[in-house]
Amino acid sequence: MTSTSPAAIGSSVVDLPALTGLRFVAATSVFVHHLVGVLWLEEGAVGTANLGMTVSLFFVLSGFVLAHAYAHRAPYRQPIRFATQRFFRIWPAHAAVFVFSLFLFWPEGTRWFRANFTTLELLQILALGQAWSAEARMFWGVNAVAWSISVEWFFYLLFPLLIWLGRRSAWPIAAAGFAATAMWLLISDQVVALDMPFEALGWGAISPVPRLAEFVLGILAYRLAFTPWSTESSTRSTTLELTALILACAAIQWSTPIADRVFEPDTIVHAWFRAAGSAPIFALLIVVLAAGQGPLSRLLSTPIFQWLGRISFAEYLVHQRLIVYWQRKVVPLDWPVWFEVISLVAVVVAMSALIHRFIELPGVRFGRWITGRRQPNSKAREPAQQR
Repeated sequence: MTSTSPAAIGSSVVDLPALTGLRFVAATSVFVHHLVGVLWLEEGAVGTANLGMTVSLFFVLSGFVLAHAYAHRAPYRQPIRFATQRFFRIWPAHAAVFVFSLFLFWPEGTRWFRANFTTLELLQILALGQAWSAEARMFWGVNAVAWSISVEWFFYLLFPLLIWLGRRSAWPIAAAGFAATAMWLLISDQVVALDMPFEALGWGAISPVPRLAEFVLGILAYRLAFTPWSTESSTRSTTLELTALILACAAIQWSTPIADRVFEPDTIVHAWFRAAGSAPIFALLIVVLAAGQGPLSRLLSTPIFQWLGRISFAEYLVHQRLIVYWQRKVVPLDWPVWFEVISLVAVVVAMSALIHRFIELPGVRFGRWITGRRQPNSKAREPAQQR
């Protein structure tokens, strides 16, 4: 693919529908990951596949989509407006699931939270600050998956600065992002004494700074590699999409064995590589799907995948708490397994749709209203509904 500047893409921001569908695939991958060893899928049911590492795909996708959405705008000129709009895109749904999680197992669950978290700690989690703790009790607190939303919020706060650094060239963005990740890993690996379970994971894979390289990689993938090839042959597009898909599946399958062979297990660098080492392959998949016209991008652009992609943020936030509820409350009822599965999927989809319709979208509108921004037209709305 040839290099192109964002200005060459066109004068208006257009949708990238395949990436909206890709969000659903990634969220569902995490969903299945959380079923393993908990419901219906025994440990080892997916072999060495690290389905949870598709969170890395979300981080790369977020950088790519934001770079696309703001290709012709300068968020560094109004950073408060940008941050406010991003906050109200992600926080209302997070807050809703936070409250839902606190009261899901009422009253015993509520008493457990009160006994294990101080009010200040709960407020830190509610305010999207949990990823800055290396203690598993905190970064997985209340709603475990929300740690990644905490990381996203850090990315959003840095995005105007990164775009300012890259206003003439993309390479200062690369230098800042990759250097920050490398320095964090090098210093942490030398000075941090790991004496708590999951602490290596907290320092290497949960903390926002070491994950910054993935977000930056998404920005670079758009700035340096993305170009639509609407006049290219369908054969080339099909080949590129299938190649990128095979590489992504191979990365998910072999990332853990490679990490175990290359790095000492239970170290900070090992935890980081398991979580983020496949980011370049995910960036390739995103570029190919965003620009291509092959069968996979067409499938992901169909109406059903578009709808599922739009509710995927809510699905991602709510699914794990419902898995735990099914494990503790539904499975003991001894329903047929097929009915347990169908009922869980139905409830997850229904709750995701409700959260998206009545909490997420009003939050987006409120963020635009409070910053005085009018609703963009259909051609200028942000693609992929990124979180």
